[in-house]
Amino acid sequence: MGSDSRKANRRNLIYYFPVFRQGTHELLGRIVDLTEKGFMLVHEGSIPQGQVYEVYIKLPGEVREWEKVNVPLRVMSRWSKRDINASLLATGFEFVEIDDNGAYHINRIIMTYQFEKQSS
Repeated sequence: MGSDSRKANRRNLIYYFPVFRQGTHELLGRIVDLTEKGFMLVHEGSIPQGQVYEVYIKLPGEVREWEKVNVPLRVMSRWSKRDINASLLATGFEFVEIDDNGAYHINRIIMTYQFEKQSS
């Protein structure tokens, strides 16, 4: 991940979307912030840096058109650090492969679930 991709606008989400490994359906972690280039996941176990994963994001059924929709993605772990909650780790992932449908759903997640700061 080059310095350009770190300049993408990170958007904190009001809903922490679960991310599962394809095939095993093992919960990898939950997305806490998301950009068009990747996401940050919080999780319990360690995730090696530079590893490619086939994953899917499970979308909430509360949005009727998203019922039973899973967004398949190919991602690479780029960095990992201890989360603010010391019992968790945070890992940054970059999208390696994302089709038009995946990009559409990522954009919809950002537009629907981004945390908007209240102005004072």
